[in-house]
Amino acid sequence: MLKWDKVKGTKKWIGTSEVAVLLSFFKLRVGIYEFKNTQNSPHQMTNWIIDYFRQDREFLPPLYLQYSGHSITIVGVEIGSKGTSYILVFDPAKSGQYIKTELGQSRFRSVRIPITRFNSSEYQIITIKDPTLLDDLAWEKSKSLQREF
Repeated sequence: MLKWDKVKGTKKWIGTSEVAVLLSFFKLRVGIYEFKNTQNSPHQMTNWIIDYFRQDREFLPPLYLQYSGHSITIVGVEIGSKGTSYILVFDPAKSGQYIKTELGQSRFRSVRIPITRFNSSEYQIITIKDPTLLDDLAWEKSKSLQREF
């Protein structure tokens, strides 16, 4: 069993599977989505993210995005007046002080990433599908994950 004090304060890699297990442990229903950029579908993931944040729901959890050994939390999307789109993120690689300084100077590079910058070959996204906690029976059933396409 993993002890938190062996992970806290380290730079251990935590991937989508570990995050999904953690959220599931807390009886949350999660979805894992995988996107592979090809010449035929270079914007499939970014379109999915935009559609996700356009949902008309009372509670819309952030997305956990994993790629090339790095992860960020997506909290929203901004569609500019000139058609430029940005993904609004929290990046654990950026210190709080750096973000505070940048925002104080009205620069938003660390929290506003142009959608065109997402050009890695593979991405995984985790979302909380429903913020309602699962009952015990549904929780037991959720221990078997199904791949979604």
